[in-house]
Amino acid sequence: MEPLKQLVVKHFEKALITIILMAAFIGTILIEEKSIVLNFYYLPVLSAGYFLGRRMGVLTAILSILVVVVSTLFFPHLFFEGQEFFNTLAQLFSWGGFLILASIAVGTLYEQNERRLQDLKKRLYRCIRNPIKIS
Repeated sequence: MEPLKQLVVKHFEKALITIILMAAFIGTILIEEKSIVLNFYYLPVLSAGYFLGRRMGVLTAILSILVVVVSTLFFPHLFFEGQEFFNTLAQLFSWGGFLILASIAVGTLYEQNERRLQDLKKRLYRCIRNPIKIS
């Protein structure tokens, strides 16, 4: 039981992002209003950027965009029914662009905080090793 627990703890963030991404894909197929569903894809992207850094955030954004593109190719009637093709296409392109920008922003903030935390740890270690003597 302990090895299973360690495995879950080790890969918790990746599993969470995968589950959210799968839920968003299912919502893409089942929910008619696509603008609501497309915003749901921000959850795995922002989570990946926050927990795993900028690189994984951008990769999750690209994967999310690919999931939407593939579902658009396989189910075009779900995306383009009753709407003009170019308007829907422009909406998808703008959504994808903002998704990538959001992943870059959150991932950059994550990396800045990591650098600050490492700097703080180094300073704390130096203070513990070489305490300042007050006379």
